[in-house]
Amino acid sequence: MPVCLMPTLLSTLMAIAAIMTTELSSHRVESASPVTSVTLSTPASDLSGPFDAVIHLTLSPEWYLYWTNPGDAGMSLAAKWHLPEGFQAGDLRFPTPEKIVHEGIVAFGYYNDLIILCTLTPPVGYRGGRHDTIRVDLDWLVCSQSCIPGKASLALALDDTPASRGAAKELADRFSRQAPGTLADLGIIAGTAHATRTDSGLIIHVPLTKTVDDFYPEMIHDSVIDHKRITIGEHGITIPATPYEASTIVKSISGLAIVKGKGYRLQTRVEYQ
Repeated sequence: MPVCLMPTLLSTLMAIAAIMTTELSSHRVESASPVTSVTLSTPASDLSGPFDAVIHLTLSPEWYLYWTNPGDAGMSLAAKWHLPEGFQAGDLRFPTPEKIVHEGIVAFGYYNDLIILCTLTPPVGYRGGRHDTIRVDLDWLVCSQSCIPGKASLALALDDTPASRGAAKELADRFSRQAPGTLADLGIIAGTAHATRTDSGLIIHVPLTKTVDDFYPEMIHDSVIDHKRITIGEHGITIPATPYEASTIVKSISGLAIVKGKGYRLQTRVEYQ
């Protein structure tokens, strides 16, 4: 679970006494939390093969949740699944976030609501069990001028899916419009990135065949990214980073190249100069 907490944010969180906890499938959260509702559903009618589970969180105005890389401070939403025997859960899939800049701190997140998809794969030969239920425990951090951690435990009986299937399909369709594409969709090629060591860390340059508007990096293992100093030029993207240890080797860089507000996945290996 990606976590990055600035000292002032950490002190704010330590002062929070109440954390919202509920168990639900598609009900309004009965609390004062800025997360006003959390739902779990699926648009799938055939559960004998892989199908998507849809998690949907709605927010009060001016509050936001975090992307997989929260930025300079924050915590990405985390999920722990409890599934029928033989089921497997894939990675959480997030839509393209917004860049949020507040008092020099860069974050990546979502206002108003957040739709997350996860592919669940049943065991071979699964035909559904009368009492089979998928459950997920969620943890998040929601922020505005201050930050509040939250939790929810959601459950969905697989034999009750028709009741929520229509709403789930609408959410899945919305997600598909917000989901990141690939650089190939734009005819852009990312070359091998080159890393140069400096007194303060690393400068990583990713060459591109066309210019993009911005770049939202994924977190770099054992390193801190200076998000506000990321630059976009005619010949690519430059990313300053500081490894925790001088011996740390960054092997790859990934993230979302942003063009006209939409994200496009970028991943390339890193060579050192």
